[in-house]
Amino acid sequence: MKHDDSASAKLQELLEKRKLLDQELSKLSRKVAVMFADIVGSTRFFEKFGDVAGLVYVHKCMDMLSPVAEKHGGTICKTIGDALMTYFEDPAAAIRAAMDMQRTLDAYNSHQDDPEQIHVRIGMNYGMAMIKEKDVFGDVVNTAARIQTLAKVDAIYVSGLRDEDRSFLESKLKSVGVPFHQVAEAEVKGKAERVVAYEVLWRDAKIAKAVEVVPLAPQMAGRVDVAKAAETPHTHKGTAVLDVSPVARITKPRLKYSLLIVRPDGSHGEERPIEKPLVTLGRVDGEILFPDDPLVSRRHARFTVSDEGLAVEDLNSANGIFWRVNKPYSLRNSDIILMGRQMFRFVTPRRPAAAAQPAKPAPPEAEKTAVPVDKSSAELIRLLPGGVEENHYPLHPGENILGRTRGTISFPDDPYLSGQHCSISFKAGGFVLEDLKAQNGTFVGVRERTPLADGDIILIGHQLLRITATPA
Repeated sequence: MKHDDSASAKLQELLEKRKLLDQELSKLSRKVAVMFADIVGSTRFFEKFGDVAGLVYVHKCMDMLSPVAEKHGGTICKTIGDALMTYFEDPAAAIRAAMDMQRTLDAYNSHQDDPEQIHVRIGMNYGMAMIKEKDVFGDVVNTAARIQTLAKVDAIYVSGLRDEDRSFLESKLKSVGVPFHQVAEAEVKGKAERVVAYEVLWRDAKIAKAVEVVPLAPQMAGRVDVAKAAETPHTHKGTAVLDVSPVARITKPRLKYSLLIVRPDGSHGEERPIEKPLVTLGRVDGEILFPDDPLVSRRHARFTVSDEGLAVEDLNSANGIFWRVNKPYSLRNSDIILMGRQMFRFVTPRRPAAAAQPAKPAPPEAEKTAVPVDKSSAELIRLLPGGVEENHYPLHPGENILGRTRGTISFPDDPYLSGQHCSISFKAGGFVLEDLKAQNGTFVGVRERTPLADGDIILIGHQLLRITATPA
């Protein structure tokens, strides 16, 4: 009898837990419209123009489409390779967003030559999903991805997960006055019935206002003569030279800082002064704005002026900040290197501790140093858009030369690399990156708050910026 009572109690406990779990899941579940916007022809673009140009191409598209989705109430889930995934609570808003995305790209392409044009196919599905931390799970996601693969170039295909969802979606299309017609029946893995898809005829829809897009003039670091850019600007009488003696440090002169925009030919353009102790640079928010640069995030970087000088930090931007290497730089695991059209991640595991060796106490005067790296397994990983890893290039214990025509690792098809562009050498227990006076420079990604000096060059979005410091 006691055994039966115990089993019954455990069963009741399991049922209660299942009930609570179902209640929690029901809170996360609701009907949404999931949308995938996939770039058409990006692989061909990468093959023709190289990885860095391809990264710019993909990010340019994402930075044009993401604000459109958010404007219509969409939530950006993630980017998957060269596709953008979003979801909408209101399917009518999702349809309007998809139409505006295509119209935005259509207006942008009207200013571009064929190789620079961007085209996407959009697939959307409406149905019950589970939402957790801005991500979506369930059949509605898989079906949306399948619908997107069916869509033609520049097209919008939509569907519903079930018959009632499709009927509701049809009513929404009619309510917003958007013409559509049935185009396909898709087979979806795990589903016996084929899913009906409709094409939204966005070009035939009545619109209140045409979309206008300002043509962009991309300005990549790999295409700019940074040696010329690093010269002292003609607009200033000279560069502030600071005495490093103890007395000079006590009476350190006050400096004023500014950012000089570097033109594609390496000459100096407009000056943007840093007039406050804290200055934000961004596309939308901040004191220094670049509203026409899609690679600049809304709030991209923060500049800080203090007694120690000028420093920059990244504000969780989508595309980061890159600093031009002008002195030997000690590489750290996962550092990003940019040169010409090539982008790499430096990777090295830390040297494992010796087995069965008792630890010896360090002398009191010993300085704290970084854990030495294993020089036999360090490598460069070539990166594609979204951080996708391509080729792996092992680094030798001695000197590794990277360049276009001469060196250990060469990229003969990259016209923006010098013959010998930079070197990576194993020194004092770590790998050191040095620029070999390359015309277009070598850059590393900024990972934390980083001091900047007069003459330093940084890359933010398409903007190549030279730091200037003059007496206040």
